[in-house]
Amino acid sequence: MKKIIFTFVILVSKIAFSEAALPVIDIRDRNAQNLKIADSVDAQAFSVEHEAFIRTLEENLVFREKTIEFLTKNPTAKRSGETYQNWVLQILQGTAKYLDTRVKFLTVASKYSVYKDLWGNNSSPPLTKKKMIMALAASLQLYDNYFSLFNLASKNKHLRTLLNQGDPTNNIPAGLVNSISSQANSWTLLSLLTSQVRGFDSFIKQLPASEMDAQTNYLVGVIQSSPSYQLFRNGLIKNLLSFAALRLISEKNRLLDALFSNSRDTEDLISKAFGNVVAVIETRQGKLNPTKPPGLLQKIETKLKPLDILLEKTPFRLTDRLIPGHWGHLALWIGSLEQLKEEGLWDLIADEDNQPAWKAMPLAKRQKIIQALTTGNVILEALRPGVQLNSLKQFMNVDDFLAIRPDYLQNDREIKAELIAQALTHFSKDYDFNFDAKTQDKIICSELVYWVFTDIPWLTENTFGRASISPDNVIHTVLNRNEFSAIMLYHDGKEVSDSGSAFRNELCSLQKYSTLEGVDEKCQNQFDPSNVSEELLRK
Repeated sequence: MKKIIFTFVILVSKIAFSEAALPVIDIRDRNAQNLKIADSVDAQAFSVEHEAFIRTLEENLVFREKTIEFLTKNPTAKRSGETYQNWVLQILQGTAKYLDTRVKFLTVASKYSVYKDLWGNNSSPPLTKKKMIMALAASLQLYDNYFSLFNLASKNKHLRTLLNQGDPTNNIPAGLVNSISSQANSWTLLSLLTSQVRGFDSFIKQLPASEMDAQTNYLVGVIQSSPSYQLFRNGLIKNLLSFAALRLISEKNRLLDALFSNSRDTEDLISKAFGNVVAVIETRQGKLNPTKPPGLLQKIETKLKPLDILLEKTPFRLTDRLIPGHWGHLALWIGSLEQLKEEGLWDLIADEDNQPAWKAMPLAKRQKIIQALTTGNVILEALRPGVQLNSLKQFMNVDDFLAIRPDYLQNDREIKAELIAQALTHFSKDYDFNFDAKTQDKIICSELVYWVFTDIPWLTENTFGRASISPDNVIHTVLNRNEFSAIMLYHDGKEVSDSGSAFRNELCSLQKYSTLEGVDEKCQNQFDPSNVSEELLRK
């Protein structure tokens, strides 16, 4: 028993007194050049900085309160009552706000940290004292946010996994939780801040009343009302076990997340190898191959609108036979740059002030998208080489083709533009060989729909412990809701008339191959076998 206790103490000590493997963002700055810059700031300029700091602080306090309430009430999508996708988007947008505020506080803390050794010098100019106090206030706000927000998120395994995956759209780097936890739990940083808080306590007692103006009084109040301030006042010895426990939890989470990531990567490689092998097996050309039916492409193109969902069937490909249900692949019609402009969508999509998804994309990626949309590559689809923009001609080497329209978006250009911009963020992502719908760092075809139409509760299935979504799930959801309608259907190389009951019957009859239980609502009591093609009945 003693040996076990001794081993635990040694482990805690190593974690507590060792620096994190990841780089630490230190609020100290030994660069003398910064001192010159800081000293050059006059009282008027500092007043502007002080006002900006107050705005950031007040916004942060409101944000922190709302986020704590949200994470407490909605630790999972199921508890929130939202679709999983909308819950994730709220988390990612909130995290982006957290990081933006973090940068602002880090900037202030770093800029004026050159005065860190002046706490014992009450003869410093009043402006210098204000800078010292503001730097400490910013540092404590960083820890207040970490202890109350990020630490809360890091205890939620699902949230931690989500944030560690990163999200380029919201400028969230991979490994975020583990990185920030390692930085915040740096023994050097904890020791430094403890020393500064104690220096502040002695300093403020000797501060002349004449120097306690409104700015200084506000900053002092910010510091003294900080929960972290109370914690650091206790000193390192009293907080040793608490800080060591935080380091221990942080290291444990980092190791577990690394194990999960390695496992996921291994499975991804296995699935990728298998998928790429079977993908090349093709026994013939599709019956709708554009080289055969004259005028096919033009006829289809004139009917399609941005965000139409396109489904296909290619029974001559081996991969198609491995996918449940009738439909084997789907994509999104984005439309050409010309079409987007004609419908008044492009200016809304490319509006950087109001379209964060478009603004967050690297310039090179945006240029590639524009080039693709200008040259006829107007279909967004996830293939094994990754998410691409391809032409209708490339897409139509199929036997069956179905176009689904999101009717509920047709009269709302702003929402439609927002969803198109969101869809384009997935361009150039890798293919998700793990088929995990709950992650969006990699994407398969069906997941495009899942992550674009986030207000729709898409049907998913549990496959090997993961939520997956297939084209069969997509068509099942569509046929059981009123937001969508089928606008075009080709079966076995032939167009199905969109008039009368023939169209509906042909579409519903294809659902006989679905592996899902239950009858699709739009097909129930509407199926008439006499209107189904003889070829389909022979199947």
